[in-house]
Amino acid sequence: MPDTVIEDPLAFALEEHLEDFLVRNGSQTELSCDFAIYEEDGDPVGQQY
Repeated sequence: MPDTVIEDPLAFALEEHLEDFLVRNGSQTELSCDFAIYEEDGDPVGQQY
């Protein structure tokens, strides 16, 4: 029987909320100096690119 690891659903939800927050507010953080949402023709196309 393989060793199965089930991720904590709460941890996954928190990560999703953090990602959403950074996408919406990233330009207002120090991260915007080094990182940006990938765009093509002015439209955001990937937040994990």
